[in-house]
Amino acid sequence: MTDQLKSINVSTLKETAGFAQQFADGLEPGDILCLNGEIGTGKTTFVRLVCESLGITDDSVVKSPSFNIVHTYETKLSIIHHFDLYRLNSIEQLVEEVGLYDYLALNGIIFIEWAYNLGSLPIKDYYSMEFSYGKNETSRIIKLHAHGNHNLKKKWRT
Repeated sequence: MTDQLKSINVSTLKETAGFAQQFADGLEPGDILCLNGEIGTGKTTFVRLVCESLGITDDSVVKSPSFNIVHTYETKLSIIHHFDLYRLNSIEQLVEEVGLYDYLALNGIIFIEWAYNLGSLPIKDYYSMEFSYGKNETSRIIKLHAHGNHNLKKKWRT
């Protein structure tokens, strides 16, 4: 079951940070968020802003894990595992080589960039965010969906 929870337009980094703060306030360990969208639409920036909201003050810590596939950050709420699947070719690589199920067992918060590159994920309950360009070079449209059952559903209904 997939529900669209929210669609927002942000015009500035400050507005994106405000949305990231609100989103971070509703997160809890075990939540999984898949981030999709073209290069440069703000996927990694959103993860960095959520991490800042959760206590990571050094913005150089949160970077795209394109070459490492996954980075792990410790926040005041939970450990965060930040995946970038841009370079992966199959779900088997994610499960067997990267160890997706090992990360899921740690019960942290998981962000997965470029999740749609692999087709369907072996996860039942997760959120997805679609990032797209808005009307000008700094604006973005962010669409949040819930797949399965989640604690944020009521908070983010449109």
